[in-house]
Amino acid sequence: MVRLLLLIALVVTASTAAVAGEVSLLDGKPVVPDATAAWTNDQKASYLIGVQMAKRLKPFAKDLDSEKIIQALQDVFAGKDQMVPAAQEQAVMAAFQAAMEKKEGDRSTARKDTNAKWLA
Repeated sequence: MVRLLLLIALVVTASTAAVAGEVSLLDGKPVVPDATAAWTNDQKASYLIGVQMAKRLKPFAKDLDSEKIIQALQDVFAGKDQMVPAAQEQAVMAAFQAAMEKKEGDRSTARKDTNAKWLA
């Protein structure tokens, strides 16, 4: 019975810490309040769509300008014309893809060299 009361006290204290923004007694980590508590479901879904997009783009993060991606989203949503003319679209994307393939090839070659030295 005493153990049960101690466990209940621990859970209540940990819950209180979460509300007060203190350190959790359960794992010792700072408790972060739910920043999305006031968001609507549509706002949460919008955020999650952004998260999914970012996860897909993350491998290219060093080569992409996130501000331009945001600008493109805003322009399209606002019905504005795209800044890069459609006539250039295919050439620009083909050059980008070729550059990414070259970088991946260079990384692959470097890994082979490193692995060969390690195995020797």
